[in-house]
Amino acid sequence: MRYLFASILLLCFVSAKSQSLIKEDSVDIYISRLGWQSFAVAWTYVPQLALRGDANRLIKIKDETKIKKLVNNLADSQKTVVIHQILTHLLEPDNNAFGVTYNYGKDSRVKGCVFTYNGLQWTTDSLQKNSISQEEINKVERYWRERESR
Repeated sequence: MRYLFASILLLCFVSAKSQSLIKEDSVDIYISRLGWQSFAVAWTYVPQLALRGDANRLIKIKDETKIKKLVNNLADSQKTVVIHQILTHLLEPDNNAFGVTYNYGKDSRVKGCVFTYNGLQWTTDSLQKNSISQEEINKVERYWRERESR
């Protein structure tokens, strides 16, 4: 009987420990999979941003280390824009200023767009290739680090 009780106790401990590791690991896994494909611009009458898949999963996870982990990944130019969107959704949900400026070529066709979301700018060319400047990355990283330390 004593061994049965000890076995059940050990099983419960291992199960609880593995669940906490899964929660923490899932944040890292979802962050590692973030990129330009993690959001889209919905082109209706007014363009709007829409988060996809892993970005939405990150928002739903309850983990006190999530914000710090997101901020620590802002320097990755492939993740900066989507992490900025996630952090805004989590910490400043009423702050959703989004705009687009079109760049036209000599033939009057759209050659690219400059998007702005809450002060962060990035560009998309006519082939749908996204890019962000290092200055913009530094600016948004500084903003979130200062906000995190408050």
